Amino acid sequence: MKKFFALLLTVSMIMNTLGLTVFADNTEERLCSVCEEEMLHKHTESCYDWFVASGSDCWVATRSDAEGAEKKLVCDQEEHVEALCVTADDLDQINAVIALLEEIDTLQEMQDARKYYTVSGDYKADSEASVAEHKAAQAGYGAYVDAMTASRSNAQAAYNALSPNQKNHIPEDLVEKLEDELDTWWVVDPNPTMTRTITPSHEEYTYQLVNTWRTYERTPHTTEAGNRAHLFILVDSDDGEHSAGYVGTDKTNSNNWLWRAEKQYQAGNSSYELAYCSDVSVSTVDGTKYKRVNPEDSGYYGKDAAEHIRAIVMNSYPFVTVEEMKENLLKSGLDKGIVAGLDRGEMIAAVQMAIWSYANAETDSVIGNTAYGMTYRHLQDKVWHDFANEHDYWWNSAAGYGTYYEEIETRINTLVSTVLL
Repeated sequence: MKKFFALLLTVSMIMNTLGLTVFADNTEERLCSVCEEEMLHKHTESCYDWFVASGSDCWVATRSDAEGAEKKLVCDQEEHVEALCVTADDLDQINAVIALLEEIDTLQEMQDARKYYTVSGDYKADSEASVAEHKAAQAGYGAYVDAMTASRSNAQAAYNALSPNQKNHIPEDLVEKLEDELDTWWVVDPNPTMTRTITPSHEEYTYQLVNTWRTYERTPHTTEAGNRAHLFILVDSDDGEHSAGYVGTDKTNSNNWLWRAEKQYQAGNSSYELAYCSDVSVSTVDGTKYKRVNPEDSGYYGKDAAEHIRAIVMNSYPFVTVEEMKENLLKSGLDKGIVAGLDRGEMIAAVQMAIWSYANAETDSVIGNTAYGMTYRHLQDKVWHDFANEHDYWWNSAAGYGTYYEEIETRINTLVSTVLL
């Protein structure tokens, strides 16, 4: 490297001594924006030189008309690199994209905008005023989402059309506004308050119900009777220190041990299991022990009901992924439009309704619990895994009020009646 600089300096000195033109006759002006704003500077012909390869590892200055010569920027701003320079035309295109990005909302801002489309009470099908109010809120938020989605699409297309060099001049915080997915919310890790005490059972296939006031997931959609589906957490109470979620022993009772969910649920690969409700008329109690048995051997269901419940669970979320369940539904012949619109909350609601259809088939409690009723706000403080960011429906803005959404009703009821049953 030292030889290179020495050779370059020597050749340049010789050429200047001979009165030769070292710098190219280049009148194009380039704006360098890599410096601080007050340091912006234009590059004129005096910022460029022409170099030609000499040997295998060095370049020397030469005449502007030398065959095989390459223009090099020799600006005295050390932090400058030529790749970060843009022309006046580049700047116009860059500024146009920046303007588009500044005008769009992020996905989170689009979610938060639901608060501007509120209602004053629960949806009442027999009240014209209530129906009108809820439909106006839906239409208002829907129009905003459609318009903003189009603006985001235009901004994305304009950004994609930029060259890599031009993209370097777009502020990072504006580029981040184009992110098209929001993460779901996981309260357990690293929150130490989510540790739970497990009382050992010393019996195989025995599980303890964990924390009924904060279930793993909860659908925002109710049945006609007003019941909502939850996914309950069950921990193998015979695992102890061998459990993946084991984090120590209880200080107040050394016989008990402490457990914490180590990650979001993956069927067959987690320190806990998830379960749907198997009887709509029975409430859960925190700490209750459950024995793992085949539905047919439980003494609770008839053979036909047990077989259907088993099939429903084995082919449904969370025992298959959302994507896998959608693939299975398409294979079963369910309408593509309905499958495309289904989200996690609707799947949970439909699966639970289908289970109750068989589990409570011979009791009055089944009445009103096999079809969609209403949708309520999804409460973050009541679940471990909050998937509210996966929704784009306006109803989340309605606070504690329930609303009716015709498209949600169609998807849930179709899933229950034509596939799961």
